[in-house]
Amino acid sequence: LRGRGAGVMGSGRINSIKRVQMCLQGLLNIIASHDIYDRISCNAKGLKLIFTFLEEDVATPKFTYSNDKEVSEVRRLTLSVINALSGNKTVADGIASMKLVGTLLHVMRRHNVLAKVGNENARQACLEISLALCSSSSIVGEFLRLGGLIDCLALLSQNVPEATRVMAARVLCKVIFDSMHDEYESEP
Repeated sequence: LRGRGAGVMGSGRINSIKRVQMCLQGLLNIIASHDIYDRISCNAKGLKLIFTFLEEDVATPKFTYSNDKEVSEVRRLTLSVINALSGNKTVADGIASMKLVGTLLHVMRRHNVLAKVGNENARQACLEISLALCSSSSIVGEFLRLGGLIDCLALLSQNVPEATRVMAARVLCKVIFDSMHDEYESEP
């Protein structure tokens, strides 16, 4: 932070986390009020940075998520930012080209761990993001290549909330439709 508010936050881990939360909330506000999708989609370093907030943040025990409420809030805000961006095809193509879909699938697969540390809705948010991102054929290809189809099928067969099964089914339908649509477009 610069200017008049620069000294307000101080230093240290807690203040750094608070700054990240403020930046993510600010980005959400900007996305809601301005058309910045093209600028964000071409900012590879920025998109990759946003996705890093979804990764495990504790090295021991072997790569897990901290149960710090402030860090859980960072993950929640990160999913909100990605969800706000995911409906734009340009951003979706950028996410596909940077190979960031795997991070979303990883979060879906680690749902039980994330639920224990305060991010109970992470899997549902990732499914909603996946549904929006699947407007891009390059995302669908990456989703299929990384096993997203299997993940969605597994959710249909597990004892999960109905809303999760419905969202997984919607993602499956969109992926299958996109695959069929691409197949017909490539025929002479």
